[in-house]
Amino acid sequence: MWPAWNRLAFVSRTKWTPGNGRATADTACAGDAMSAGLQGSFLAAMATTTESIASRFQAGHIYRRIDGIRLLSKAGLFDTDFLDVPAELDSLGSRVDDDYWTGTLKWNTVTQASSNCSDWTDGAATTNGDMHETAYTDLRSSAKREPCSFNLPVLCIQE
Repeated sequence: MWPAWNRLAFVSRTKWTPGNGRATADTACAGDAMSAGLQGSFLAAMATTTESIASRFQAGHIYRRIDGIRLLSKAGLFDTDFLDVPAELDSLGSRVDDDYWTGTLKWNTVTQASSNCSDWTDGAATTNGDMHETAYTDLRSSAKREPCSFNLPVLCIQE
């Protein structure tokens, strides 16, 4: 049994396309968690122009993947520039090879509309948003930009 202070993180099985706001990504996370029988509330790790990823979650917790492996060896997922291991597992523990939307290069920064598909309301192929690659752990160099029309997973984190 894992200690109660551990929180879960997984890459969504549900692919998500920007256009209808971040709340729909939160809904995808909640649906994946429920389908996998996971307890608790899960939100998408996605920044907006008014809110960093870090501001959505309580500080000081240890986050782990579904297989029990910590994403960082210490508490404080959101005050670091990189993860010790990639999130890369979905809610059922299967490996995800897709990139995932974040809208930012850093966990603890508010982003610009040009990085997050206009606060996740623009799903056009002519605009771009920031994402991270599941196969890399260095958040400073693994970020990519892709058209906001791309259908990709999101990183879901337990509140």
